[in-house]
Amino acid sequence: AQNASDMLTSAIALVKNGEALTPELASRSRALSSDLEKTAIPSMNEIVRVGSINSNAQATRILLTQADPAFEKMDAYTNSLLDEAKIGQADALQRAGALGRTISWLSLIVSVVGIVIGGLLAWMVISRIVKMLGEIISGLGEASDQVNSAAGQISATSQSLAEGSTEQAASLEQ
Repeated sequence: AQNASDMLTSAIALVKNGEALTPELASRSRALSSDLEKTAIPSMNEIVRVGSINSNAQATRILLTQADPAFEKMDAYTNSLLDEAKIGQADALQRAGALGRTISWLSLIVSVVGIVIGGLLAWMVISRIVKMLGEIISGLGEASDQVNSAAGQISATSQSLAEGSTEQAASLEQ
């Protein structure tokens, strides 16, 4: 019987602590534990004392009139904690879903921005390469024109030499 009183004292200490609770619930928890310390523990001790002298009727009366209302308050408080936990869980799920959607949108936006930046960089690199190739082709075209001009001059000079040789050969024959 003393063990039941110790267990009740331990349970009240846990309720009184209320570390993981919201400030409002922690305040309610401390108020309940104070009420339980004032009513439930003395009632349990009295029930144990009366039960030890074999007065079950008196122990039952104390249980029903003093301890039971305190336990009903504790039960109501426990149910309110469960309700708060369910509400908190639903709220957490809703916030997690919203966060997930936000992260999905941000990922999409970052991906699109990355693709646009990559496309712009590729366009800039390609346009510079095309410009450089155009300059190289233009330079090759000018060099080709110069080679063509030089070939034309060599051809004209060669033809002029050939005519001069032909004339000299004709003049030597005469």
